Amino acid sequence: MTNEEAETANRYGDYASGLRVERTLAYLDSIPDPRQRIRECEIASEQARSIQSKIATIRRKAVYELTLRPGSSGESVAVELGVSPKAVSAAISEARKTDLHLLRAALELYQSIAWTDLSGQEIAAAHSTRDVLFAARTVLRAGATRHLDNESNATFEILEDAQRRATALASAGKVEVPSPLWVRRPIGQTPPDYSSVPSKYLPLARVLNALPQVIGWVADSKLDESWMLSWQIRPAEPYSTVFDAGPHRDGWATSEWLVWLLRDYERSGYAMHHYMASPPPFLNEPGESLSFVVTFPKHSDEKIVDPNALAAWVKTTWDKTGYATITWPEEEHS
Repeated sequence: MTNEEAETANRYGDYASGLRVERTLAYLDSIPDPRQRIRECEIASEQARSIQSKIATIRRKAVYELTLRPGSSGESVAVELGVSPKAVSAAISEARKTDLHLLRAALELYQSIAWTDLSGQEIAAAHSTRDVLFAARTVLRAGATRHLDNESNATFEILEDAQRRATALASAGKVEVPSPLWVRRPIGQTPPDYSSVPSKYLPLARVLNALPQVIGWVADSKLDESWMLSWQIRPAEPYSTVFDAGPHRDGWATSEWLVWLLRDYERSGYAMHHYMASPPPFLNEPGESLSFVVTFPKHSDEKIVDPNALAAWVKTTWDKTGYATITWPEEEHS
C-alpha cells in the first residue's frame, strides 16, 4: 500500500460496512410503522441479493487488473489469490473484451476526426492491438493533445469514459503516461498539497486539513491585499465523486462547524468576508466545484486576523465543541 493509499484508508476507514450500509440500517430502524418497516426490510434484502452478481463482476475486473502488473501472469495471480487458473482466465477474457471495446471506440473517434496531434498510423496500430495497456497508453497520449472543439455530448462521454478507464489501466499496469489537463482528480482522491503554501500559512493549512472529511487551502489573494482560506467537502465514499456518492456526512458537519466558528470570530470584531464560490460545473466536474471561501484583509480598521492565532483557535474550540477527537499535526519549528 502506497502512502497515498494509506492516507485515503485512514481518512475513510473500513468501507466494507460503510456509510451507505450505515444509512440504510439507520433508515430501516427509524421507520415507526412496523408493517412498513417489514416491507422496507424485505425490499432492502432483495436489493442486497441483486447486487451480488455486480459485486462478482467488479471482483473479476480487479482480478484481471492484477494480471496487468509488471511480472504478473494469470498463473501467478491464481496462486496469489488461491483461485483456479481457469477462473483468472475467464476474468481476463471478459474484462479485456470490455476494455478493448471502449478503448477502440475512442480511438476510432480520434482517427476519424483530427482532434489529436497523434498520427493516424499510431492510432491505427493501437486500434488493432489486443495489448490493452498499449491501447490505454495511446488513448491517454491522444487525450493529452486533444483539441476540444464542437464535440457532441455522446462523443464527449465516450472519450471521457475511455480516458478514465485508460487511466485506471495504466495505473494497474504501472505505465507512465501524460495526463490530460481537463480530467480533474476527484476530491476524495486528492491529498492535501502544501508545496505552494507560504510558510506563514502552513500551520493553519495543516489544521484545516486535519478536520474530518474536508480538504482545504490557504494562500495570499491574487486580487488584492488579503489572504484567504477555502475548503471543499469530500465525497461520502473514497475513490468516488460528490456527484456519484454525495457529500460526506462528516465533511458536511465540519463545514457547518467552520461556518459557525468563523462567523463567531467575525462578530468578535475581526475583519473577514465569507462567501461560496464555484466555477461553471458543466465545464469542470459537477459536485466537485463548490468551495467555501473566507478572505482576510491585511489592512483594516477592524482587528486583523493572524493565521497562527486562528489555527490555535480552531484547535482549542474544536477540542471543546467538535464532534470527533482529532490528533492535531505537530507544529513544525524552523
